Amino acid sequence: MDMRAGDYLQIIKEYHISWLCWRLLYVGKIKLLCHVAQAERFFKTGHFSLKIRYSGRHGKKGGPGDGDMDSRLDMLSFDLRSLQACVRGLGESDQERLLRQAGQAAEGKITAFSSRILDYGSPIRWNVNPVTGCPVDMRLKWYEIPDFDPKRGDIKVIWEASRLTHFYAFARAYLLTGDERYYRAFSAQLGSWLERNPSGYGPNYKCGQECGLRMINAWMVYSIFKECGCISPGDKRNMEELIRRCYRKICSDFFYAHRCIRNNHTLSELCGMILGAWCFREEARLKKAYRWLNEEIRRQFFADGGYRQYSYTYQRLALQLMEFVLKIEPITGHGLENGNRERLAKSAAMLYQLQNEDGDVPNYGSNDGALIFPVHSCSYRDFRPVVDGIMKGIKGKSLYPPGAYEEEALWFLPGKSSAAGEPAHPLVNKSGFSARSSRSDAPGPNHMQKELWRPAGLERKSRIYPDCGCYMMRRGNMMAVLYQQSFDSRPAQMDQLHLDLWVQGVNVLCDSGTYSYAEEEGKKLALTGSHNTVKVKGTEQMRKNGAFLIYGWPRSKILAADENWFCGRMVSVNGYAHQRDVSYKGQRILIRDTVEVIGRNEKKTGCAGCDPGGKKSQMQGKKEEHRDGKYGFGPFSEYRVLFHTPCKVRKNEDGLDLLWEGNVLATLKSDSRTIKTKPCYRSLFYLQKENITEIYMTPGKGETVTEIVIAEETDG
Repeated sequence: MDMRAGDYLQIIKEYHISWLCWRLLYVGKIKLLCHVAQAERFFKTGHFSLKIRYSGRHGKKGGPGDGDMDSRLDMLSFDLRSLQACVRGLGESDQERLLRQAGQAAEGKITAFSSRILDYGSPIRWNVNPVTGCPVDMRLKWYEIPDFDPKRGDIKVIWEASRLTHFYAFARAYLLTGDERYYRAFSAQLGSWLERNPSGYGPNYKCGQECGLRMINAWMVYSIFKECGCISPGDKRNMEELIRRCYRKICSDFFYAHRCIRNNHTLSELCGMILGAWCFREEARLKKAYRWLNEEIRRQFFADGGYRQYSYTYQRLALQLMEFVLKIEPITGHGLENGNRERLAKSAAMLYQLQNEDGDVPNYGSNDGALIFPVHSCSYRDFRPVVDGIMKGIKGKSLYPPGAYEEEALWFLPGKSSAAGEPAHPLVNKSGFSARSSRSDAPGPNHMQKELWRPAGLERKSRIYPDCGCYMMRRGNMMAVLYQQSFDSRPAQMDQLHLDLWVQGVNVLCDSGTYSYAEEEGKKLALTGSHNTVKVKGTEQMRKNGAFLIYGWPRSKILAADENWFCGRMVSVNGYAHQRDVSYKGQRILIRDTVEVIGRNEKKTGCAGCDPGGKKSQMQGKKEEHRDGKYGFGPFSEYRVLFHTPCKVRKNEDGLDLLWEGNVLATLKSDSRTIKTKPCYRSLFYLQKENITEIYMTPGKGETVTEIVIAEETDG
């Protein structure tokens, strides 16, 4: 997109001049490094120095802290008895799937983005995109590698293996079987990664977030095998080296995550900084990292529990990082402020409210397949594990009855340390698993569940989250969620006034997802036309440049909202306004969309169908006349009202039936001039898409009324 002077002014207005300055500083740094390679030394010394205490490896000399890293590296502990009982209590199909996943990962066939097996080779080619088969030249410094390269493909595919999330499959498979081949796979791949990824070279040092997640995942699994009595001196040296390299990368470029990105990347890098500073006994940096972390939590988590990145996938990612922070609080001696702990609990409670019975939530916002700690046998779309983990970590109790999702909490609750000289754990030692730890003798996976904590204030019902712009209506088997934000940070998708509808556990009207940040299909899914809202011909809700920079944020106003009714209005910088009124009564949802052209002399408008006092008029089941003059609406542009559904669509006399497995879940009617359908797709998993149907209505006036009749649930 060609940008004009007005676009730059808009960006400065929304992102602020400080953001622009830091962004330009980072761009300048990259250009300097590309032209003057010796300048890299500056970023490793002086203000950016890492005075780490190091125990010696790969030709480095030991420093004054020689040996300190070793003692701190081994301080993480787990309740192995409960973890083993949980894994061994899984159903037969879950156990088979775990062992298959671990066996494939040992051969370099890794479950990427929680959904598809990608063959990275054996030994793993850490610099190759297995989708395109294209490698990245490992002689290139990280700053010489472009973010986007059509020939190479999405760089996230390369990063996925180097996050080392598949290491958890090795640890869980070992806890299940006691088979040391899973430890050997971990040990070999840890060594391979260090050998094939020299510090600062190649794609796996481009992103500080990836370095932070890599440190955490490797250390967690290292600590499991350490407690099981498996770790060798070589593993320990490799773990030290991995933390050293990744810690150095994070500290040298942290200003970019802290001043420019300011989202889950910042949290990931801060967690990596905390781990590195603690391991290397840098108390000043450790305190600063915790201070920054508390500041970022206050900034990124709204007071009502919402997350500022406007994505439930990233909200889960941020909460999983906080599980790690809660786990290491007792050993670092630092922690989260009480107010921030409450924010995190509210955030988990919000996800609980949005959940379907199987733990799924709307596919809202960016969805890049991130499940950074896959420490359970639940599906990727099941958000119960993280909600359970946060609630147990902060409140000490759960919102759910016993289930397989409890395993995540076991990984992140403080463990039980062994006394010096004792075996690593009564269940596991260097000779393997004792006979008494067999599955038949082990307690079930839910033995840790002592009390159900579900106070009256947390029953699932209609909720309003005004800070993050989420408005939820619940009735029986129906959940409708509307989104309208007043942005003060970068949005990722153009989804203002999007409506998500669930009936009988089916996402009847859905968000189209993400697919990929690098592919054209994914870029289209971020635009207005991929959401259940109004699309004005020839324009978008906002403006976009590149893969991530969205600017020209709409002006938004909530005119009314309660448990049965929502009325909101957005004014786009691209010259139009959209007002949506949604009401629910009985088994009917009535949606009234009004579109108008906005010029210099924009008139203030009321809520169509609402009285000035903010009370709802009697409009259900009626077709009200369009009242241009009364409400000051200008001429309207051609537009469409869009809905997207995974259901089978069948025409009837009045409109469209939406069917799932042969049953009608809802019927959609409209007063528009035409109502048509066409094939499209959605993405529930990164780099995967499935065919769905777009329903579009072309009105003959500036106002459209859509009625959705929810089917009664029947037995069988």
